[in-house]
Amino acid sequence: MKHFTLMMSLFFIAGSLFSQTYSGPGTLSYNGSKYACDIIEFGIPASEAEGVIKDRMKALGYLPEKGKGPLVFKNVRISELGEDQAYDLIFDVSRKSRKESDRSVVSLISAKAGELPAGKLKKGEQAPTIVNSPKAPAFLGSFNTAVVQKAYELDILAMTKDLEKSQKELDNLVKEQGKIEKKIQDAQDDLKKNQREQETVKAQIESQKKQLEEKKATPPNQ
Repeated sequence: MKHFTLMMSLFFIAGSLFSQTYSGPGTLSYNGSKYACDIIEFGIPASEAEGVIKDRMKALGYLPEKGKGPLVFKNVRISELGEDQAYDLIFDVSRKSRKESDRSVVSLISAKAGELPAGKLKKGEQAPTIVNSPKAPAFLGSFNTAVVQKAYELDILAMTKDLEKSQKELDNLVKEQGKIEKKIQDAQDDLKKNQREQETVKAQIESQKKQLEEKKATPPNQ
C-alpha cells in the first residue's frame, strides 16, 4: 500500500511539472504591431487554457473585452503584479502544434494601463516600446494549480468516456450473445423436432414394409 501511495504521489507530481512550462520572453503581435511578451506552455488544449484564464481573472474581478482574438483585460490591479500599478493584460492562447493539439502556448503582454494603442497604428506611426511587469512570469506560473486541476478533470473525462465505450461494447456483445443463444436454442429445438419426425417416419416405413410383405405373401388366387 505504501508503494502504491508513493507511486501515485510521484505520478501527480510529475503531472504537475509537465502541465506547464515557462518558455521565457518573446514577442506577440497585437493590433498589427509586435510587442514584448512572456510565454508559458500549458499541458491542456487551447480552448481549456482560455477557460482557465477567464475563470481566474473572473475570480479576481475582471472580465475580458468582447470580441474575437486575444483575451484583453484593461486596467487590472492585482497583488500578483503589484497593486500599486494598473496593467492592461493581453493573453494570446494557441495550440502548441498540430501534433500536440492537447497542449497550448500562452503569450502575455502586461503593459502599464493605457500604454498600448487602442487600435491599429496609422501608417508611419511607431509602436511604443513597452516594459512588461517583472512579475508576469510568476503570475503565469500561478496558473499551475488550475491547469493541473483541469488536466486531471480532462483525464477523468477521457477515462470515463473510454469506460462508457467499453461498457457499451460489452452490452452489445452480451446482446449479440443472447441472439446467438436463441438461434442455437431454436436450432436445437428444430433438431429435436427433426429427430421426432424421423422416428415417426421410420415407424411409418416399418409399418408400410410389414403391410407390403403381408400383401406379397397373400397373392390373389389365379
